[in-house]
Amino acid sequence: MEDLNRSVITLLALINPVICAVMLLERTPGVPHRRRLLLIGNVVLRTGLILLVSAAIGPQLLKRLGISLDVFQIVGGVVITSIGYGMFAPSPAPAAATGQESGSPENASLDPIVLFAASPGTISTVLALSVMHGPDQGLLPTSLAVLIALAITAVVMAVMVLRPGASTRSNSSLVSRFLGLILIAMGLQFVLTNLRTFFQAAG
Repeated sequence: MEDLNRSVITLLALINPVICAVMLLERTPGVPHRRRLLLIGNVVLRTGLILLVSAAIGPQLLKRLGISLDVFQIVGGVVITSIGYGMFAPSPAPAAATGQESGSPENASLDPIVLFAASPGTISTVLALSVMHGPDQGLLPTSLAVLIALAITAVVMAVMVLRPGASTRSNSSLVSRFLGLILIAMGLQFVLTNLRTFFQAAG
């Protein structure tokens, strides 16, 4: 039970439901709450599919390809940094496109959120949890931790979407830029830490 709690907390820290909610609010200006709740379900389902598939086949795939977890975590840091830069200095073009159409552009705007929630950093953590629990029991506890973390993520995102004033564009833009700056710092630290670990192991 202690290992499960630790795994859930670790995954929540990487998925970061608060940042996911801010990213959703930024990409869906003027969208009704009910539609946003459906988009939250879309994000959670797609993220869950990626993480569960990674837990099932990831360790064997990385082993066959000869890719170490350290390298995968470095890539995760780069992705987090790029997402943070996109939040800190957003392009005005996607927002205009989202406002013009309600179908495909909305779905396309979810990709950065899914990419952040199921980033290489999160995936590598899922892989590490699977390896840590062993080939016999690794999938079950890891999958359970993923499902619990995603359930909490869905609740937190829904609360932020439905809370009065949470969808104010100017407020969410300021929060998004601030969190983007934090993500840049987190991503760079992630890269540098894992680079040091990689070179220490190589040496």
